[in-house]
Amino acid sequence: MVHRWRKDTAYLHTWIYQDLMGDWIITRCWGDTCSGNSQARHKIAGSLPAARQELKRIARRCRHQGYQPYDSDETQLGFEFPDF
Repeated sequence: MVHRWRKDTAYLHTWIYQDLMGDWIITRCWGDTCSGNSQARHKIAGSLPAARQELKRIARRCRHQGYQPYDSDETQLGFEFPDF
C-alpha cells in the first residue's frame, strides 16, 4: 500500500508492507525535489489495522500542512492480506 503527497517541491511517500518476519512496517520518505535532500524512517506497527490507523494519522497531518495526494504511473499489485 503506497500513498504519495506533494506540496510545491516537497514530497512525502508512505508504504505499508509486511516483512519476512511477519511484522507490519510503515516506511515514510520525504524530501525536496529541488534541493535533492531526503530522509526515510521505518516504524513497526503491531498489526495491519494499527498500520492503517498510523497512515490515517499521517494523512491528516499532511492535509493540515497543505500537502495534496497524487497518483503516479506505478502499478500496484492487488495482494489481499488477512487482518490479524
